Amino acid sequence: MQVWHISRKIKEVDDLIAAHPMAQMKVREAHPEICFWALAGKKSMSHYKKSPEGEAERFAVLKNHFGQSATVINTALDRYPRKQLARDDIHDALVNAVTAARLDVAMETLPAEPKPIRDMLGLSMQMVYSPSGPLMERGK
Repeated sequence: MQVWHISRKIKEVDDLIAAHPMAQMKVREAHPEICFWALAGKKSMSHYKKSPEGEAERFAVLKNHFGQSATVINTALDRYPRKQLARDDIHDALVNAVTAARLDVAMETLPAEPKPIRDMLGLSMQMVYSPSGPLMERGK
């Protein structure tokens, strides 16, 4: 299971939030496939992310929302060997970064109306995403 490889990082974030409860207002949980779905107009990706079609599909979504996507992806591919960093990992990280940049203006959550679901540390559990479409300033 891939989550095992990042479990120490998840614990670091949990420890930070537990020590500084206000951090939970800024630190949010996201999932790349949910972010791709949202940025694609709430349409699921049709292809497996590691396939050439899946890579192209996800790149098109990224490019549509962040014009410098090719530069970021190519820089990462040039800098790291594939055994350390796969192309789909770059796409996943970039879609989460694009989503994070949009959250101050447009944020939705799963579940849509979060209930006070808490983990064993008492931390709120919800996924965030930013809907597709042009961003407008809040309140306008």
